[in-house]
Amino acid sequence: MTAKGQVTIPVTVRFALGIAPGDEVVFAVEDGRGVFRRAGGVLKRAGTLALPVRDDAPPLERLLVTGDDGLAARVAAARAGGERIGLPDAVVLDLLQRARATGLDGREVAECLRDVAA
Repeated sequence: MTAKGQVTIPVTVRFALGIAPGDEVVFAVEDGRGVFRRAGGVLKRAGTLALPVRDDAPPLERLLVTGDDGLAARVAAARAGGERIGLPDAVVLDLLQRARATGLDGREVAECLRDVAA
């Protein structure tokens, strides 16, 4: 690890994980061990969060719960332009509270949000 906290991923590991230059990776702690994997991103998580659907849900929640074509298009356009879209803290906190209240596995929710943030 460099003084800046950067690491080099060996070519064999990059190949095994299908990681190429420019790909996003997610670092996490699972069962007391540091792990990383290729990030799926928010678009790969569309419709995967098992929460009850709300009519007044913000776009990020709609995207994660049922899919949201408008936000998906906005994310794709931002990526194509090399831009990132901000992740509203209030929406993330609300998602975490709702997930906990509905009994979703905390690890599953955390993994989803790591992908979203990547």
